[in-house]
Amino acid sequence: MCYTITINSNSVQAQNLVNYIKTFDFAEVTPIFSEEVLEASKATKMTPEEIIAAAEEYQMTPEDYAFTMIISKKVNRGIAKRMCKDFNIPYKG
Repeated sequence: MCYTITINSNSVQAQNLVNYIKTFDFAEVTPIFSEEVLEASKATKMTPEEIIAAAEEYQMTPEDYAFTMIISKKVNRGIAKRMCKDFNIPYKG
């Protein structure tokens, strides 16, 4: 018998419930990641779990952290191209 339960809250009670459910040997808890987090995990070569942990460290939402990492990568690539052009260095990107 299979059930799917979706918890749409990050409250303390919701986290405690998830941790309690994880203690059962017959239950499997699988987190669902947003599209932004999945896209950032491909672009930054980080796992979604690492993105969420980093977002918590910086006190950001995972979506905001993912957006920041994607923008940062694009900006850094643009800076590298411009510096290579300005100093006549071949760009290997």
